[in-house]
Amino acid sequence: MRLRLFNSAVLAQVKGTLDYLGLEVVTSRDGLQAHRHLMNLAEQGIRASDYYLMMITDAEMPEMDGY
Repeated sequence: MRLRLFNSAVLAQVKGTLDYLGLEVVTSRDGLQAHRHLMNLAEQGIRASDYYLMMITDAEMPEMDGY
């Protein structure tokens, strides 16, 4: 089970909780990096919704926000 977790002020707390639950957590340093990752999956024919259980985002990320 994979989760995509974007940078936020509480990244360490959220990641720690999800790690404790045994979930694999993948992080991005900002919204642009996350967007590029998702576009790369799409180029490989992989649907993000098939690859990740959930995505947690911060609406005010650097480079590209969650809006």
